[in-house]
Amino acid sequence: MMYQWSPFHGSWIAMVIQIISWLILFGLLIWGIRAFTSRRPLSSPNHSALDILRERYARGEIDKNEFKEKKKDLTS
Repeated sequence: MMYQWSPFHGSWIAMVIQIISWLILFGLLIWGIRAFTSRRPLSSPNHSALDILRERYARGEIDKNEFKEKKKDLTS
């Protein structure tokens, strides 16, 4: 099998291309890990119980009577 000469083989250009390729791969890996692990929690810890109750009422998860009962429990 004959070896065919290439301008990229064994030169500084090949080394630069390889380094750039590894940096791109490493950057994509870091970006993927950060994107996957930085998900926001479903409920924010800054919401009070009354705020959550209002959100549930606005979404229609509870009716007006249940809202009033639970609001009374929370405010008393």
